[in-house]
Amino acid sequence: MQAQTATTSTTPATNSATMPIGTVTTTPLGTATTTLLTVATATSTGISSTTSTTSSIGVSVLASGNSWFLSEEVALNCSATVTNISIMTTVQKTVGASFNGIWNTISTASITQSYIDNGAQIIYTWSMINGQTVPISQCPFKMAADFNLLGTAQLTSGDNYLVNIEMMTGQVYAFSRSF
Repeated sequence: MQAQTATTSTTPATNSATMPIGTVTTTPLGTATTTLLTVATATSTGISSTTSTTSSIGVSVLASGNSWFLSEEVALNCSATVTNISIMTTVQKTVGASFNGIWNTISTASITQSYIDNGAQIIYTWSMINGQTVPISQCPFKMAADFNLLGTAQLTSGDNYLVNIEMMTGQVYAFSRSF
């Protein structure tokens, strides 16, 4: 099993006396409250630092099916409103996979979804429509890539996903991993 990493970052305040240090934190697989940003502030008595923390976000994946059909799902759980999201799932066509469907549990007015078959892979994408949000009440939510097989089971270890998500609180997360 490969380790999953979550990278978080934020935009520093515009105050010229504030300088971000250590703006990226990596956490292992699972849900965690992560240190988001350590800020050094110049004061008349020297430099002080403060650390802020984020709400947690979790990503889980599920691959289920048989030798004729497989569904690979990415599920996201969040504790703040989502203001931007993009997800890409790449399925290798090692045993003749073919597109069957694409779906999500977010309102279709908030997100677009598409796929492309380049001959070697099927690439599924989901993107938030500009100006839309996903409220906490819709979390957790799922994105799924469905594909047909030719009677031979396909290993999912060559398939991967990439998630970029931005919260209303300003945090930006990036997750990537194999299924």
